[in-house]
Amino acid sequence: TKTQSELEVELARKYKIETTLMESILALGWISEDPIIVWEHPKKKGSHCVVEGNTRTATLRMIRREYDRKMAAKKKGSATSPELKNLKEILDQTSKLEVKKILAKDTDTLKEILPRILSVRHISGAKEWSPHSRNLYLVKIYEDFHSLKKKGKTKNIDEELLDQVKDTVGVGKTVARRSLQCAFMFEDFKNKFEDKLRDGDSFDDRDQQFFEQILKSRFLKDKFNIGDYDVNLTDDGGKMLFNGSFYKARKGEAGNPNIFHTAKYYNDW
Repeated sequence: TKTQSELEVELARKYKIETTLMESILALGWISEDPIIVWEHPKKKGSHCVVEGNTRTATLRMIRREYDRKMAAKKKGSATSPELKNLKEILDQTSKLEVKKILAKDTDTLKEILPRILSVRHISGAKEWSPHSRNLYLVKIYEDFHSLKKKGKTKNIDEELLDQVKDTVGVGKTVARRSLQCAFMFEDFKNKFEDKLRDGDSFDDRDQQFFEQILKSRFLKDKFNIGDYDVNLTDDGGKMLFNGSFYKARKGEAGNPNIFHTAKYYNDW
């Protein structure tokens, strides 16, 4: 189990909090029109878990720590008054936060309610997640349904569970299926080929675009021998993708030397 501080460090790294949201809040101030959503734990009255707004909450805690550091630096003469004034204004604005509370008597009820809230906000709403985040979210819902059926390891997508996922998040069946395939295939591909990358190279979330591009095209699915419900590339398909797009180091001074160095080149094919 990760501690709160460990989770905040992970959030900061994943979403580049210090160079994006933190800078925005310090420059523009705190905007409270989009409330944070919380759930009160039934066994810990008065203790609320943030279920939507964790990035903003972590950012505000970072700003408070930054203020403490600046105050300590001021005593040594290395912090300016304008810096402290800006931070203090944010602290004053956020000393109390308006939140919305989810009423759920237990974790099972919360699991039923939360997917609909997050889907409206992040899949078909104004604050859409990145494709990779959306795909991982659908996988989490699928795996929850999968575990309830007490099935073995996922070998291909179960159509009954797929229907449950698409009804839960309110997307079309094709979108749900491709999202699941994309996430499953990308994770399997990373596990099989991470150690074959050149020194200094690594996979990142943007690389799932290769799978999105392939799964949208019947021509490419045929080339990679992918069926409509498969969750893994074949051995030959995995080697073809790796050799075409990842075999040569992608971070050299001369740019990316691979034949298919972006997903759109597969579309050109």
